[in-house]
Amino acid sequence: MKAVRILSTTSITDIRADIKVPDYIVLDDVEFIETSVSIDQEKVVLLQELFQKNIMVAFTSMNAVEAIGALQGASDANWSVYCIGTKTAEFVGRYLSNARIIGTAQNAKELGRLIVEEAIADTIYFFCGNIRRDDLPNVLASSNIRLEETIVYDTTMIREKVDANYDAILFYSPSAVESFFSANKLKEETILFAIGKTTAEALQHYSSNKIVIADLTSKSALINRSLEYFKN
Repeated sequence: MKAVRILSTTSITDIRADIKVPDYIVLDDVEFIETSVSIDQEKVVLLQELFQKNIMVAFTSMNAVEAIGALQGASDANWSVYCIGTKTAEFVGRYLSNARIIGTAQNAKELGRLIVEEAIADTIYFFCGNIRRDDLPNVLASSNIRLEETIVYDTTMIREKVDANYDAILFYSPSAVESFFSANKLKEETILFAIGKTTAEALQHYSSNKIVIADLTSKSALINRSLEYFKN
């Protein structure tokens, strides 16, 4: 039997032991983006002031939660949080243990609509990376909800050239999509797997290949979806 080759565009070292990969599937991983905390002293002062306030906060990335969570006082923040993705919600519980998650969605557009529908705040504090999409800001701006945005991490693209003969490629963010296609082309038969609708939309800008979206917005869910797809 010919082996099925799958490439994850982020490291799976943290969960590989928990994944049951059939013998006929080869699962590789290559990083296409890297992130680093971007919080200078001015932002430290701002955040520590905000930790003392009851504010409404939005997260669309677990990287933003992790960056803030490393600061002294983060675990005491009595924030009301809107976030996307199961992993981001998990990180809120881990790093901002005193915060309350009051709303979740599968992508930033849906999260923005939820915030607008609930209409319980006229100001939302948004912590994000230097490369972020306009989906959430645009939805909130159209409803005159003020957005206080602070960049807390930077994303750098790693333009890695890989073997084009993969049967499937797994994508976890629009940034990884852009980075991958800046250096690679795919055969038409390659199946593309996206962690959510936003990543799937990014893929459609670069490829007409078939796209499969994970049932849940988590790394393990995306990997398991691809394994199920190629199950004998």
